[in-house]
Amino acid sequence: MWKITGVLHFFCLFDTIFRTPFPSSYTLHGQVLETVSSARYLGVDVAGNCSWNAHVNRITGNANRTLGFLKRSIKSKSPNIREHAYKVLVRPQVEYASAVWDPHTQGNINTVEMVQRRAARWVLNDYSSYSSVTSMLESLQWRSLEQRRSDACLCLSIILFMAWWLSLCQLIFSTQLDFQDTVTL
Repeated sequence: MWKITGVLHFFCLFDTIFRTPFPSSYTLHGQVLETVSSARYLGVDVAGNCSWNAHVNRITGNANRTLGFLKRSIKSKSPNIREHAYKVLVRPQVEYASAVWDPHTQGNINTVEMVQRRAARWVLNDYSSYSSVTSMLESLQWRSLEQRRSDACLCLSIILFMAWWLSLCQLIFSTQLDFQDTVTL
C-alpha cells in the first residue's frame, strides 16, 4: 500500500513541477490526495521546484548536531578515535543517497563541505584562525565530499549500465544471467 501512495504522491509532485494538464486532484480508495510542494521519499527531500536546498539544509543540520554531540561526548584527544567517530556517525548522514541528490549550486556544495571542514578542525583539535583547514584535510587524507559524491554517481551509473546490459543479453539470448556472476569486486 505504501508503494502506491508514494507513487501517487510523486504524481502530485510532478504535476506541479512540469505544469502539464494532469488532473488537479488524485484519489486513492475514495480519498482525495493533497498536492504538495515537496516530499520526503526514502530519506531524500524532493522539492517541486527541483531544488535541493531543503534536503541539504536538513541533512547538514542533522550532521552538525551529531558532530556537536560528539564534541561534547568524546573527551579523548586522540585524532584516530575522533576521525573514526566522524566517519562512522557524521559522514554517512551527508553521503546517504548522494548519487541521487548531488547538489549543483555552489551554495549547497559549500554547505555540505562545511560539515567536513568543521570535523577536520575537531579531529585535529586545531581551532586557530591562522590554521588552514585545507591543509588539515590533506594531512587527514580526506577527499572532499564533492569528489566522493562524484564517485558514488559513477558507481551508480556503472550498476545501472550493467543491469541494462544484462537485461539486453537476456532478451537477445533468452538465457538467465546473474549479476553476481558477471561482476567480481
